[in-house]
Amino acid sequence: MSKRNLNYQTLNYKGIDLLLSYTVEGKYYPATQYEPAEYPEVEIQEVMIKEIDIKPILLDSQMDEIYELLNDCEV
Repeated sequence: MSKRNLNYQTLNYKGIDLLLSYTVEGKYYPATQYEPAEYPEVEIQEVMIKEIDIKPILLDSQMDEIYELLNDCEV
């Protein structure tokens, strides 16, 4: 079993600084004549405020917004 490397990013979400830990699997492959482009898959492991993981209490819509913010940071 391979060990995943965690990446960390601090984001400001609605005026609150969040520390995200996430993994990235795969890599970008440009589209070809026969295949569409492929992108790495990012999975957020934790969403921390100070030392508390709030990911379990976030709504799906909030997680979607956080994923968008993380994507904008060019992970």
